[in-house]
Formats: sequence, C-alpha cells, structure tokens
Amino acid sequence: DTPDWKSNAALQTQQAQITADLGERGRVLIRASGTEPLLRVMVEADDAQLAARYAQELADAVLCSAYYYQKVSCSGRFYGLKHGLDG
Repeated sequence: DTPDWKSNAALQTQQAQITADLGERGRVLIRASGTEPLLRVMVEADDAQLAARYAQELADAVLCSAYYYQKVSCSGRFYGLKHGLDG
C-alpha cells in the first residue's frame, strides 16, 4: 500500500521548512489534482527563481517518496519543472 501523501513526514517537513523560509514573502500549496492522478506543487514567492527552486525541492520530495514506496532508488533531481513565469 502507498500511504496518503498528506501523511508523508518527509514531505510535510520540507513543506514546513519552505513555508517558514518564505514567511510573508510567499506561500506553498500542495494538492491532489481533481482530474489527473498526480499532485500539484505550487510555490509563490517574491522571487521567481526562489519559487522555482522551492517547487523543485518539493516535487523531488514527492517523487522520492513515490520511488521509495515502489522500492526503487531515488537520488538527485528528477526533471525540470514546467512553469510559466511572466515578466
């Protein structure tokens, strides 16, 4: 059985750390998609590069957890995030 993503301690710790680091300068949202079998990881920050870095860290934590539960090794960054940064 794969545990619910909301109960994943490593992901929750990473999310709490990033939320604390951002403070009033941004926010983090992780939620299950309503139309696809995936999680949506969103980070808003006053700095686009910082937001992208934090979003990648959270996405990596999600993927590492998924690989762990499938008994597959996990290391490093898995993929580049697709993000629309205007301006």
